[in-house]
Amino acid sequence: MAIIEHIKQQYSFLSPQEQKVALAVIQKGASIQRIGIDELAAELQVSNSTISRFVRKIGCQNFVDFKLQFSEGPQPTMTGIQGQVDHESQTSVEIYQFYQDVITKTQARIKQADLDQLVSWIKTSQQLFIYGLGSSGYTGAEFGQRLTRMGIQATVVTESHMMLMTSRIINKTDLVIGLSNSGNTEEVNQAVQNARENGAKTAAITSGTDSPLAAASDLTLFVEDSIGFASARFVNSQFALTYVIDILAMLLLEDEQYNWRMKQTVDTIMHHKLKK
Repeated sequence: MAIIEHIKQQYSFLSPQEQKVALAVIQKGASIQRIGIDELAAELQVSNSTISRFVRKIGCQNFVDFKLQFSEGPQPTMTGIQGQVDHESQTSVEIYQFYQDVITKTQARIKQADLDQLVSWIKTSQQLFIYGLGSSGYTGAEFGQRLTRMGIQATVVTESHMMLMTSRIINKTDLVIGLSNSGNTEEVNQAVQNARENGAKTAAITSGTDSPLAAASDLTLFVEDSIGFASARFVNSQFALTYVIDILAMLLLEDEQYNWRMKQTVDTIMHHKLKK
């Protein structure tokens, strides 16, 4: 639904209490139309004014207008799994739909020209740094490992102080890739900005369209924001970023040199295991 997508885009700009309302709205879906503002406020233990501020921030006049706009939007579907709900866990169906939705919407947001440009930068950079904190740091480590197996030297930095230090010694021959689901991780944003000021090429993978990370990057691959479902259900919030990394890896492997090197690393590991 259009209003849900708007809430996701504005999520990082909301106050903590307003984010609480946003998460509840995303989780409740169409059932929110049957709930009054007093009932919702009591359930979430927030004030009515908090809900009123939330709906105004996403462009609605009041809570009634919000519910009206919600009802006018397209309803979500369970593409590909109609009829299975009676036979499967509702939770598994919801997670299936979540992953399907993330991939579909991420695919719609990314541009092939941007993917090709980033692949070109990776191939030609003197040094490659990948910055990410928390879960995005783990995603960065996975990306770095894949690049290493292709023979591409990548330095993955997941500690904030080291991130800021390395960003100051980067130059115009280097490339920095910042990973952040929201695009609002202060240390990552500052490090990417530092690198850009030093003349390095900067790229980002994020869902934050108007985020500081996107603003600090020469090129941004935008992914679907999974914050609503992922935060409340404790599922993989990095799924969209991982999907883009998969695409980048496959594009790099179209290069015969990288493909050969990757096969060499696989053969080495397999040979090591067989010797045991």
